[in-house]
Amino acid sequence: ILSGEAPYQIVWASEAWLKLVGYPNDEACGKTLQLVEGPLTSQASVDQLTRAIRGGNAVKVPMIYHARSGRAFSHEMRVEPLKDSLGLVQCFQVTSAEVQFLKADAPLPGQYSCEQPPPLSAS
Repeated sequence: ILSGEAPYQIVWASEAWLKLVGYPNDEACGKTLQLVEGPLTSQASVDQLTRAIRGGNAVKVPMIYHARSGRAFSHEMRVEPLKDSLGLVQCFQVTSAEVQFLKADAPLPGQYSCEQPPPLSAS
């Protein structure tokens, strides 16, 4: 759960998420999601996420984050604003789907290496 106001700090994290990213609760809470950004994190994805949150909107974003160990993982990040009875955003619920750890030498999702050609289209 992220706070509803900038800088959108982590205010609560599930045990599953803490295990995934390798941070204890006391090190994750109070930080922003920059905590898990790394060299493979797409700035375009971060920008899309930031625009949605600033606008108080729900969004699904393909994202690559990095665990504390440095190991990268891809996931579909879903962010949903939770509003009070007046329609004001109080916080954001963040969930991850389709989590996959990336191998060090593997191409990024949507990219292909010489050894892994793109799928053939049905023509």
